[in-house]
Amino acid sequence: MMTQGGQWAALHIPNLAEPTLRQLVSDWFAERLRRHHATGAGHDLELVRPATDGAWLACLVRDTPSESVPVLGGFP
Repeated sequence: MMTQGGQWAALHIPNLAEPTLRQLVSDWFAERLRRHHATGAGHDLELVRPATDGAWLACLVRDTPSESVPVLGGFP
């Protein structure tokens, strides 16, 4: 039986791994960035988005929902 995180991973990992799906998601996201440029643009948000995506992905690949988020890398 899959954990709750595993079920979400099964939905989202192909978006990262499959080139056609990755392009589709990338195009969708680029359109959203264009659409919301007036309220969602700025250098601070350019830094925050990848960080939150990384945190989201770390939560997604946990074995169990109660497991703490793994440390993916650190700052020197």
